[in-house]
Formats: sequence, C-alpha cells, structure tokens
Amino acid sequence: MNLYLDTSALIKRYIRERGSQEVASLWGQGNVFLTSLITRAEIMATFAKAVRMNVIDRLAAEAQIEAFQIFLHF
Repeated sequence: MNLYLDTSALIKRYIRERGSQEVASLWGQGNVFLTSLITRAEIMATFAKAVRMNVIDRLAAEAQIEAFQIFLHF
C-alpha cells in the first residue's frame, strides 16, 4: 500500500498524541511512503514547539529527529 502522510499525520509517529495508534497501524501496512517536500521544515518546527511547550524533552526530540532523518533516507 502507498501511504501519503502530511506533517500533521507523520508527526504522530514521533510524538505520542491522539491519532498515533492509527498512524502506527497504517505504517505497518505501508510499503511506499510519500510526503511533501515542505514536511522536513514543518516537522523540525513541530519538534521545536513540542520542546518549548514541554510536550517532550530536548533529548527525546533529538532522538526522534534522528529517527525522522533516517526515514527520509529510507
């Protein structure tokens, strides 16, 4: 299955929030993953905001950013 995720859906893979379970379920079914070119900038901004708002700590954000960057090179 081809899976297109915009930033608001893709971030749920890295930051636990409402809808994360659904994204995880779809992720397991996908074999081709697509997103927009602007997603990289939006994801980085979302992680920065999550740290500022104490949703996640800086070290957790850095680890998730690394996981996201691995996804980009998949």
